[in-house]
Amino acid sequence: VQKDGQRIFLYAGIAVLFLLLVDLLSITGAVVCFLSLGLGFAWALGLMEWLGLKLGVYNMLVVPMALGIGIDGSVHLYHRFRRLGADYTKAPLGHTGMAVIASSITTAAGFAGLFFIQHGGLRTIAQFATLGICLILLGILTILPALLLWRARRMASTTNTAE
Repeated sequence: VQKDGQRIFLYAGIAVLFLLLVDLLSITGAVVCFLSLGLGFAWALGLMEWLGLKLGVYNMLVVPMALGIGIDGSVHLYHRFRRLGADYTKAPLGHTGMAVIASSITTAAGFAGLFFIQHGGLRTIAQFATLGICLILLGILTILPALLLWRARRMASTTNTAE
């Protein structure tokens, strides 16, 4: 199970990174989105370890789903950044950020409903999915905007010096 679990992380990560490159057509954009996703996922794994929650067979089903929900938010925020360019600094999250938050939180809330059932395997799915989605969201809402704001300011300063 551990070997398969490691392969799931690896294959899901490679698939996500490849699709980011195809969608964004930017190595920098793909790395920025993937980094915010990866940090949020690492936070989730760290918190699970700290809380004594084990990542078992049942949870492996949730890993690709949590990565998919997380990268979805990153991609939407990155496309907003590309559309706004240097104006991104005025409202880094805006309407798109609120939609990303609502989407992730409602999905996490759906999984949280499983906290109250008797089956231990399903309960661990709920724990991992809820923690994973929320902490990946936190990574997306902190790391990604910070990197994009930094990039937008660099774009603005380059434009100002060229004029």
